[in-house]
Amino acid sequence: MGRPAAGQTGAVTTSDLGDLELPPGARLIHIGPAKTGTTSVQAAMWAHRADLRQQGVRYAGRGRHSASATRSLIGRGSVFGEDGSPPPVRTWERLAREIRTADEPRVVLSSEFLSHAKDDTIRRIVDDIDLARIHVAVTLRPVPRMLSSLWQQGVQVGGIVGFEDWLLERLGRDGAIPDHPLWRTQRHDRLIERWAGVVGRDRVTAIVVDQNDHAWVLRAFEALLGIRSGTLQLQVDYQ
Repeated sequence: MGRPAAGQTGAVTTSDLGDLELPPGARLIHIGPAKTGTTSVQAAMWAHRADLRQQGVRYAGRGRHSASATRSLIGRGSVFGEDGSPPPVRTWERLAREIRTADEPRVVLSSEFLSHAKDDTIRRIVDDIDLARIHVAVTLRPVPRMLSSLWQQGVQVGGIVGFEDWLLERLGRDGAIPDHPLWRTQRHDRLIERWAGVVGRDRVTAIVVDQNDHAWVLRAFEALLGIRSGTLQLQVDYQ
């Protein structure tokens, strides 16, 4: 796992992060997973996309989150769709072409849905964009905080299972962790190995989210992209 960034507190700048800057031509793929600051990163990049372009970085996609394109790639439908079928794969092909042919020195794509990608899908991403230019960013959050956040999100959309029962279903009762879908994305060691096995360990950076400094993750992305510290700012509606 290449160049891991550790969380800090206080007023952090890109100079505090050391030499994380990716080479010109890099295509940075931020794969999440969910509940690790992905929405904050996406909102900040979308809000400041003009500043990013001036500094040689394209934020790929037609909106804050290219959800349709990445869901089409992993075959995942929308809960809001009429039949639950995934979007047409041409939405991914269009996005991949934008990333592959962009004139800017660096391009970034952020989607937590990519943490669901299996080996064959990861290989397709690499083939569609260009392995020689891909670098992967994985944002990580302590598992206890991630679990409570996921449960709360479920309650907000109508879940009625109590927190203890919800945890037992995912953590088990006898010490053996069940084979629950949650762990495909939230077993961070396996997630990183899955991507590193295709793109190479030296092309994966893990960023640990700092619970005491929500802007930390933005400083880390600024360092990777080689842009001015403070370019990305947290957006009030997405903190």
